[in-house]
Amino acid sequence: LIEIEGILNSKPLGYVSSNVADLDPITPNLLLMGRLDSSLPQVIYPADELIGRRRWRQSQVLTDHFWSSFVRHYLPNLQLRHKWYGETKTLTVGSVVMIVDPQLPRALWLIGRVSKTFPGADGQVRSAEVNVKGRLYTRPVTRLINLPEIAVED
Repeated sequence: LIEIEGILNSKPLGYVSSNVADLDPITPNLLLMGRLDSSLPQVIYPADELIGRRRWRQSQVLTDHFWSSFVRHYLPNLQLRHKWYGETKTLTVGSVVMIVDPQLPRALWLIGRVSKTFPGADGQVRSAEVNVKGRLYTRPVTRLINLPEIAVED
């Protein structure tokens, strides 16, 4: 459960700037622990300590279960696709998105800002160029999750 808490608390509270000279983003971990990295040290159990290894393995199973549930249930709610039923909000330049990459370990998906969109023949946005910390990635909209906008108070 602690690892799940670390995954959720490591996500930035706002947009992550692509300028490397900017400060690190504010995360709940930074506010709670004073550091960005919440990872626990890797534990190596002696061969005779079977109970410790079982508990560690069980915690990994629970964390994997959480991550697959998070990806399967929460993220699709952010990525609504209503095909022909009606107009939906499309990606625009400046939208903050998460890049879906099943090959990356849990909690390491990139977050960036859309810098360019590429519409299809029908005028709908089919892919976008995303700026993540100074690097540009071109991905189809099916691999981008439009994150909720955070209201900025003056």
